Amino acid sequence: MISAFCVSHQAGNGQVLAYTTHAETTVPMPIGASSVMVWATTAAYFTWGSAPVATNTGFAIPANFPVVIRFQPGENQGNILFSALQETSGGNLHIVPLAEPH
Repeated sequence: MISAFCVSHQAGNGQVLAYTTHAETTVPMPIGASSVMVWATTAAYFTWGSAPVATNTGFAIPANFPVVIRFQPGENQGNILFSALQETSGGNLHIVPLAEPH
């Protein structure tokens, strides 16, 4: 079964996180973002939470493959950060907050 949900981009709130062999971390996502779309320019590992540190045993994504992460209701209180780490070469992790339309 395929499921879909309708979302809108929260203009101006996206982030680009450069990563290398050291885990880097974003600033918090805006309150009210119900989900985020994430993609990396090179294969990378990433994680999220209130104090995330990406490791090479974490969530891995291939280059240029968008992933949507949906937060639980009430989970995003402005304390969700993302951390990324390269797999073989440095790149950029793009994080775009999304919100369900009203």
